Amino acid sequence: MARSQAHRALPADLLASATWQEACRARDFARIFRLVKVKAGIYPSRIAALCGMTPSRVGEIIRGGAVWHTST
Repeated sequence: MARSQAHRALPADLLASATWQEACRARDFARIFRLVKVKAGIYPSRIAALCGMTPSRVGEIIRGGAVWHTST
């Protein structure tokens, strides 16, 4: 059985990067989730759990096949 991934903070250099800030400003969740996966090493299943989504939904968003709308 897969081991649960411990919660960890996002790296400070990621949060300070222009790429991260632009993705957040644009609410580009595909790019945000990809950055979290690549730069922080957090698996999509963990992203899903933290966001209250299914892993398949996170995967769709990462691949660009789905859009996650947020209320403003």
